[in-house]
Amino acid sequence: MFDFNFIGWNITTFFSVILVLLTIIQAISLNLQIKNIKKMQSGKSASLFMFTSLIFFFILVLIYGIKIKNPVLIFNGILLFPMHIPVALWLLKFKKMLTIEKIGTSLFIIASIASLLVSKNSLGIIYTIISLMTAIPLLHQVYTLWKEKSPGVVEIKMLIAFMLSALTWLIYSVVIKEFPLIFAGFLFFIIRITSIILWLRYSRINKIKSPIKKEVL
Repeated sequence: MFDFNFIGWNITTFFSVILVLLTIIQAISLNLQIKNIKKMQSGKSASLFMFTSLIFFFILVLIYGIKIKNPVLIFNGILLFPMHIPVALWLLKFKKMLTIEKIGTSLFIIASIASLLVSKNSLGIIYTIISLMTAIPLLHQVYTLWKEKSPGVVEIKMLIAFMLSALTWLIYSVVIKEFPLIFAGFLFFIIRITSIILWLRYSRINKIKSPIKKEVL
């Protein structure tokens, strides 16, 4: 599916370098997300479902990268799956897992275990299916922002970093003509953009309301 060639400078190496840099930026943004939760001592507007599911999604990315011998995917999985764990653990201090979150996370765990047992060809199918399934917890983050009507503890830099990553994977998928990944990348990009729009909208509304509250007091 991915054939990264690091010999010579070409479109493949260009995207490889960009994706490695974006992976590092994503890891840094997740650390900022942890600091936000610690500072505010809250899990407001953050989707626990999204973070728990992404732990196992990136484990799958790591397994897939190892099986197809893809250094960029391996780096992506190694760096990002452990970075989601402390975020999820901190959110568990302030939020309880809903039934949908328990079921969804369990499905991702099963898929990660299954990926260890199947062939490389079958793993490609599982990776595509799980990529599409990942849209559900990402949509849950959109729903949580909309429900809370507040940016809460959600780190905007994290949303932007993951949006840029989704866009880059989408462009690269178009270049290599991997249509399932094009669909998944497009879906991730739209969802991330929606999250950013909601975050900015509620952040602006809260700033407008804040001075009014002070005057009333």
